[in-house]
Amino acid sequence: MSSSKKSEMMTLLYFNLPGRAEISRLILAYAGADFEDKRIEFSEWPKLKPTLPYNQLPTLDVDGQKLCQSMTVARFLANKYNLTGHSAASKAQADEVCDALKDMQEKLFPVALNRNNPAVMKEKLAEALKVCTPGFANLEKRLES
Repeated sequence: MSSSKKSEMMTLLYFNLPGRAEISRLILAYAGADFEDKRIEFSEWPKLKPTLPYNQLPTLDVDGQKLCQSMTVARFLANKYNLTGHSAASKAQADEVCDALKDMQEKLFPVALNRNNPAVMKEKLAEALKVCTPGFANLEKRLES
């Protein structure tokens, strides 16, 4: 997939919620990229699932080529938009940021999954904040260094 194309068509496919596609959405927004943010409803999932590599979302379609796995997509986009640096060390630091965000995101999934049960959602949010609040503070320190 060449990043030199000017008229590249990209479609990010995921559910109609933040979840595993959010890191990629943030990268695309930061880069000012022209892309389709295609969001599906859970009712569409059973029919779509068997048509996907790995039977999973998100996917990123770039001019007809499909990329799978959320962190692969995020890393591809970070590289495409020159957000990873120019040395092996700076690329590893960009990977570190992706992995740190993924770790925190994993802690937040139970909150989103219980959005229809406010009492459980509140409990899950309190648990997630115990990890995510210091996690974001640590990430901020790392980014400042």
